[in-house]
Amino acid sequence: MSILTQPEGFVLGTCVKMFSIAGPVLTWGISASVAYGLILWLTEVMA
Repeated sequence: MSILTQPEGFVLGTCVKMFSIAGPVLTWGISASVAYGLILWLTEVMA
């Protein structure tokens, strides 16, 4: 029997903590709104 002792790493460990604390709906909602806002802002700057 083997026990895995390797840590998840920064990205995977942070994502796991985010999902356990804030929940997937909140996390993805905020991320999507930030991405959408950046896209709108970039299109206005380019025009």
